[in-house]
Amino acid sequence: MYQNTSKEEFIEIVEWIDNTPDTLVHRFECRRNRAIKIGTQLIVRESQIAVMLTDGKIDSIFQPGRYELNPPSKCEIYFVSTKVFTAIKWNASANVPLYYGGINRATNVRANGTYSIQVDDAAKIIQKLSGTMSDYKTGHIAFELSKIISANFATILTESGKNPLDYTAAINEINQALEKRIGAESYYGLKIVKLQITNINLPYDLSKQIDSGIGIMVGSNVIY
Repeated sequence: MYQNTSKEEFIEIVEWIDNTPDTLVHRFECRRNRAIKIGTQLIVRESQIAVMLTDGKIDSIFQPGRYELNPPSKCEIYFVSTKVFTAIKWNASANVPLYYGGINRATNVRANGTYSIQVDDAAKIIQKLSGTMSDYKTGHIAFELSKIISANFATILTESGKNPLDYTAAINEINQALEKRIGAESYYGLKIVKLQITNINLPYDLSKQIDSGIGIMVGSNVIY
């Protein structure tokens, strides 16, 4: 017997139960023949914001709570997690001038550590990042944020005026300056709310020279 498979099924409840450690944005799937109807219940949990798009543009933003929807015929709903995502790893590098043996050398200083992020603009993260992806995760933005941290790390080292040989001893001071600078901005709707420098490393050959006691000239000063 022939069955009409084109019959539309209406969705009663729209919600997102997040059981992942790294999902920033989740798009509610309205699969084929499933539609959000007038009166559909939208449930937005604590540490979530829901965003409704109509014709690809943001229509409504919903804070935590329960809502009865009156949607247009075609709409999309995205859930944005506002929890703090922790222990994301970063790597940075910066070229700083170091003079030794009468030679001007650009020294590549490397650092690594961890940071935490939190969404501070749900609309912007959807507009700038998530696009049509079903799930947008921290790993999708980690590389871009690492580049931002690296650029700011280089600026902090330059502005500090410190001898590169003193970076390790001044790691806490550099950490505080970098965290303050990074935390003052929003990136694609995200804030870096905590940043930790684990290590600052000079190039291996330079470290080897220092360990062997060869004189290093920084500016007009020779350090042994």
